[in-house]
Amino acid sequence: MKELHRVSEHIFFVVQNSYATEVVLLFLMLLVPCLLSRFLARKVDMSIPDLGLVFTWILFLYGGLGLFAFILNGYGYLPMWDMRLYGHPAKVREIIYVGECYLAFAVGFSLFYGWAVRSEKALIVKSDATTFFVSFLLSAVVGILLFLCHYFLGDASHRGGYASTYLQFRHYPLLMRQAIGWLSQIEFTLLLSSMVFLFAWKPHLHRHAAIFILVLLLSEVVEGGSRALSFLLAFGYVLCYLIYVRMVSAKLLGLIGISGIVGFMIIGVVRTGGGIYSLLQGEFLTVYITSIDIIHKSIRMPSLISSYLIDVMRLLPQQLLPIEKIDPATWYVSTYYPAYYKAGGGFAFGSIAESVMAGGWIEALVRGGGLGLGYAAIRNYCLSYRATPLRVFVYVWFAIMAYQAVRNTTFFAFSGFVLWVLPILVLQALLFRISPYMNKF
Repeated sequence: MKELHRVSEHIFFVVQNSYATEVVLLFLMLLVPCLLSRFLARKVDMSIPDLGLVFTWILFLYGGLGLFAFILNGYGYLPMWDMRLYGHPAKVREIIYVGECYLAFAVGFSLFYGWAVRSEKALIVKSDATTFFVSFLLSAVVGILLFLCHYFLGDASHRGGYASTYLQFRHYPLLMRQAIGWLSQIEFTLLLSSMVFLFAWKPHLHRHAAIFILVLLLSEVVEGGSRALSFLLAFGYVLCYLIYVRMVSAKLLGLIGISGIVGFMIIGVVRTGGGIYSLLQGEFLTVYITSIDIIHKSIRMPSLISSYLIDVMRLLPQQLLPIEKIDPATWYVSTYYPAYYKAGGGFAFGSIAESVMAGGWIEALVRGGGLGLGYAAIRNYCLSYRATPLRVFVYVWFAIMAYQAVRNTTFFAFSGFVLWVLPILVLQALLFRISPYMNKF
């Protein structure tokens, strides 16, 4: 009882001091996905994980955990180790301003997504052995090609260590770097499609996919590489299980989500060799600090038009452009932290950083609304009438890539779909002509 009384006193103290605004803001961030969930439960079939709801929870993770870390820091419970805050600590009004942009983005997304989404119930269509084995063989070929590239072409001086993996091919010509980067993205696309087709063919074989993901995760931990591939596939595994095997209770799903987030942060600590304080110092806080750093440096977007053309420019090869094409995250770190960039480091950017550069919470509201309309269109198409394996694959891919809007650029997933998924869909459509299921896509 004494511990409970002390906790209640601390909560009362938090609400009564200058950090009450952050606490209220954190509550409002949490309220948005909760309200959207209740609204969608009355409007659409929720037997399949909803794309928009997935995104709003991902947005809350980045904004909510980032804000929570600053609240803890305000009471001395979490020292800030990000080098961008050395000599320039974040001010309360800056923390609140970025939080307001997260909230505005979530509200804009939820309003337009909820308005545009349709209530049709999809019929889940099964697959066959051909679809799985063709996709699996393609992923194996690409995986072997990437292994050979890293083994024979990768700079040996930059092997070992997380940051150094980004430097292995930096000395090669642009065309070769483009090809290797494209193969890396295609590898994930093919692995994900193989998993979706496996579930669609033989749902009871999901244990084999779980074992593969676990082995991949352990290898990434041992080698000290990126966590992204294994965790994204694990996320896809959960979605496929809910679609093809069975839905689970909201409590169990929440427990799985929390366990995955904690595991993601723990592996980040292991990779960097940090202590317990490093748990909240990684992915989520880094993205939040990027927006604060933009305020510190008074960085402004050259024009609103150019800010929305970033994802369109991704579709055009650098060789066809008269100016250098560079993504915002690379531009940001190479311009303001060149030494860190040369060492292989980088900082996530994201839609909130774009909004801060282009006008603040009003821009965030507009961007969120635009993304909400786009995601509603994806959901309406993929889950209308017949949810074929290819449609489910597209749906799951967009759900997994939802986090890129928060840490890369707002509409990154749509340009990524054209570059890395559409070519595979075309190739698979040609190879799957012998399968009656794929002809109905």
